[in-house]
Amino acid sequence: MEMTPFTLNKSTETRSELVYATPQGLTLRVKAGADRELPSVEDYDLVLMMQSWLADMANQYRASVEQYEAEKKAGKNAAPPALPSRSFDVSISEVVKFKRMKWGGHRSEDVLDRLRRLAAAVISVDPLKGSKYRGGEFHLIEKYEILAKTPDGKASRLRIDIPNWTYEGIVERAVPTLRTYSRDYMI
Repeated sequence: MEMTPFTLNKSTETRSELVYATPQGLTLRVKAGADRELPSVEDYDLVLMMQSWLADMANQYRASVEQYEAEKKAGKNAAPPALPSRSFDVSISEVVKFKRMKWGGHRSEDVLDRLRRLAAAVISVDPLKGSKYRGGEFHLIEKYEILAKTPDGKASRLRIDIPNWTYEGIVERAVPTLRTYSRDYMI
């Protein structure tokens, strides 16, 4: 995606929609969910974290497939590897470390607010008639759920469902269509 599906400064943002037009005839719209702001660059870091994790799992899967095929060719009885999970389980502390945020205060609620904005935002692609591009709507994350809470009731572990377009672009294609980042991205 050559356009940013987020705003750079959430504190001064008043728009509820971003619109981009490309020379190829595509119109890309990022719409905030009802009663929500547009996702910010800080919110999008969670998407990058999810994509980086999935890219790592996809690379491990591909290596396992190569090993499986080599063992099978050698006549060994080997079980085929399982595809990476379609959900990303992460703790709030892992998110805080990934984003290099300072711990304390309302970090759990901050992360949940970011997930709410990401889940509510809808990205739509509208191609011109006769264009070779497909249109449609998609989300940056499908949904999320709280898996565990601290004794004082704050979320401590989350599960984020990975959208199909992200999963297919990273795992199911021989050459991933999504740009992914290394662990050093946030440095």
